[in-house]
Amino acid sequence: MANLSTIEPATEGAPAAALKLERDRFVAFSFAAADLLMEVDEAGKVRYVMGAAKGLTGLDAKALIGTAFSEIVAAGDRGLAQRLVGELKPGSRLLPTGINLAASRGMAILGGCRLPAGDGRRYVTLSIARLPFAAAAQSAKRDPATGLVAGEDFATLVGDCMAAGREAGQELKLTLLDLPGLAELKQRSGDAVYSRFLSDVGGLLRSRSLGGEAASALADGKFGIVHDGTLSAVSLGKEVEGLSQRADPTGQGVSATAADLALDAGTASAEDANKALAYALRQFTEDGSGSFSVNSLGQALRGVMDETVKRIAKFKDTLDRRRFDLAFQPIVSLFDGQLHHYEVLSRFEERDKTASMIAFAEEVDVIQDFDLAVCQRSVEFLLKREEAGAPVSLAGNLSGKSLMNQLFMAALRQLSAALGRHRRQLLFEVTESSKIANLEAARNVVEQLKADGHHVCLDDFGAGSASFPYLQALPINYVKIDGAYVRQAQNSSCDQAILKAIAQLCTDLKIGTIAEMVETTEQHKLLRGLGVGYGQGWLFGRPQTGLPMPAPDPASAGPLAPKVRRTE
Repeated sequence: MANLSTIEPATEGAPAAALKLERDRFVAFSFAAADLLMEVDEAGKVRYVMGAAKGLTGLDAKALIGTAFSEIVAAGDRGLAQRLVGELKPGSRLLPTGINLAASRGMAILGGCRLPAGDGRRYVTLSIARLPFAAAAQSAKRDPATGLVAGEDFATLVGDCMAAGREAGQELKLTLLDLPGLAELKQRSGDAVYSRFLSDVGGLLRSRSLGGEAASALADGKFGIVHDGTLSAVSLGKEVEGLSQRADPTGQGVSATAADLALDAGTASAEDANKALAYALRQFTEDGSGSFSVNSLGQALRGVMDETVKRIAKFKDTLDRRRFDLAFQPIVSLFDGQLHHYEVLSRFEERDKTASMIAFAEEVDVIQDFDLAVCQRSVEFLLKREEAGAPVSLAGNLSGKSLMNQLFMAALRQLSAALGRHRRQLLFEVTESSKIANLEAARNVVEQLKADGHHVCLDDFGAGSASFPYLQALPINYVKIDGAYVRQAQNSSCDQAILKAIAQLCTDLKIGTIAEMVETTEQHKLLRGLGVGYGQGWLFGRPQTGLPMPAPDPASAGPLAPKVRRTE
């Protein structure tokens, strides 16, 4: 910590007035204790400095006198800081708010107060202390127009705020704002004025949010903000409407629909409440006309969150009670018809809801629980088959989220260790339903699985935008070609060319190929001619919940070797 220093203004007036001023300063310093105290006048100029000026701002105390307070704040946060300090009313103080300092000096916590009596002076403080969620906010992506946290990172930040609120016993609320008509406002106001309007909205929401960081631009015209329980959602909406009216040359502006939600977990665990809230936020962001209507936004948000908590609890109970079955669909060689392995599929009691339940598990981030439950059942099945002298090979699905979860992978490896030298009989298909952001980390995980003896397949190849980057980055053994290409190939020369190119590419990379949804002998013949090695579909067998004893010849149940491309 730098040495404390005090610099007085050149003129302070009569001795009595100077004494009173000095008393006010130290009262303010006690009220808003921090590492640096500055007195800021009504024009925003620094008039007095006490504390670690050099350490926090890079300027000594003398150099700060007479400068604009906003100059020590990073450009992106100046509007926020000016609004917070400028709106201080007599007898009020700022809640701690994270701001970025100029000259890349990092984040500091802004505080301050304005004494009940005075001539407009504000006492502003900076501290190097960090808010509980400041680190997460710092690393979050930002919306360039408003400076707010990007929607994709907001749910995590809200969860951190909920945890901080529970720990501090603080009542917090989440307010969602819907501003339809922004496109029309932009047309009426012009690009420059509209850009300033968005910046002002960002500054306003940050100034009202917890720590100055808990506000987000969720989607076009939709915003979210976490704040203390005293702030009214309606009054916040009116403030935003006022900004829009000032930006609109007609004075019309836009109407704001605001709804708030108390951030309490209720009877749910904190983890489940956070997951439910993240799901509800995505619904708000993506649903433009459904449950989140203008007239029932608040009730709908609470309803979605409560219902989601119940669905999560029910889903976990289903897994704990093993109220689901495994089904097995064969994968065979397209050249000699030999069984290679079975894909493990899941069947819940409500058969027609299996796909939606798995999609829900992915959405609310409990897919790891599901993947682990299926893998546990698969390992038990393999051990029983081995004990009966009828071994088979199985392929289980792993979500990208599961693959990147360290706790999940540790549990999975512990489970598969029970297979011992037969680990080779358990393959894994990595699904692209959840995009993998860190391919380098994913590569390390895949290499570890392979080192343990497992083979790895990239599922639904060609269905997602990341298929080829995955193929380039991950040391996989096979790709499973998306069934859409197979269905259309007989009537589409384009799809035939794509299939042929994928087969040739995989051959060159020494990667095996598996085609999905093979249903006719014509498709079988076409795929074989294009060089695809293996097939899965109703032509070879539908999923079945049990496998007969004895199994096919064990020699055909070993791990898949990449197939050399052949022609008719």
